[in-house]
Amino acid sequence: MAEIEFLKKRAEQFLRNAKDLFEKEMCALAAFNLEQAAQLYLKYALFRKIRRFPKTHSLREFLTGLGKVYKIEKKIENMLNFSRRFN
Repeated sequence: MAEIEFLKKRAEQFLRNAKDLFEKEMCALAAFNLEQAAQLYLKYALFRKIRRFPKTHSLREFLTGLGKVYKIEKKIENMLNFSRRFN
């Protein structure tokens, strides 16, 4: 399991960086770092459960995969449908 811990650590680094950038009102860079943190943490969560993750950068695909693996498809689907209202 140690071989995948770097994903979690890197996600935490991106999250800290996003917070710092947001405080400096560098919102576009903060958003980019936040998305990177989310991707890495979702990869980490999937790998812990099934020892693999999709080769993608799509948060939607990661979340859909997470829903299947953790048997929470309906919750993920509801969340994704809710988020479509803001696009």
